[in-house]
Amino acid sequence: MFSRMINDVRALISSKNQQLGQVQAAEKSQDQAFFRLFLCYTSCMNSPIPSSNRKGFTLAEAITVVTIMGVLAALAIPRFNIVVSKMRNQEAIQILSALYEPQVSHFKETGSYASSIGSLDVELNKTPDNFETPVLYSSTTIQCDANPSRTTLASMRNKGATYGTVYFLHLLDDGSIGCVPCTSDRCVQMGFAQF
Repeated sequence: MFSRMINDVRALISSKNQQLGQVQAAEKSQDQAFFRLFLCYTSCMNSPIPSSNRKGFTLAEAITVVTIMGVLAALAIPRFNIVVSKMRNQEAIQILSALYEPQVSHFKETGSYASSIGSLDVELNKTPDNFETPVLYSSTTIQCDANPSRTTLASMRNKGATYGTVYFLHLLDDGSIGCVPCTSDRCVQMGFAQF
């Protein structure tokens, strides 16, 4: 009787294994069928790959980003150019300011302003990078100056061919520095008072 029970258990296990094998084969067949259907859907039908696997940007996204960058650049570049011009002007302002006291001293000694740097007691250490060499005047006024009694002692011209608009910085006899052309908005944007 015991042996018969063992045989029954073996038969039951064998039958369960057969059923399990059939279930596994059916599941495998279903997985393969689903995979084939998925491949056909993604490649045969020319449909896009699901968004989780997508790489890159759409044309609309790229155009939007480029447009935003263009607007920001259009706003920033003019302001950047003004800041760069202000920094370059510091070179000329330092040179013109260094020429003021020697010009005043020369006027006190001789009764006129010097018309050449050689006649002043001043040394310019180097040639300017952003401006041409200063030009001294003995009695010149700026045509558009609201106060025609002021005399221009020296002026420096920016290297406009390299940096854009051409303008002059003038050292006046009261020690102030003015910018010409008088009607230029660029001079005002750089912080110089309008004549």
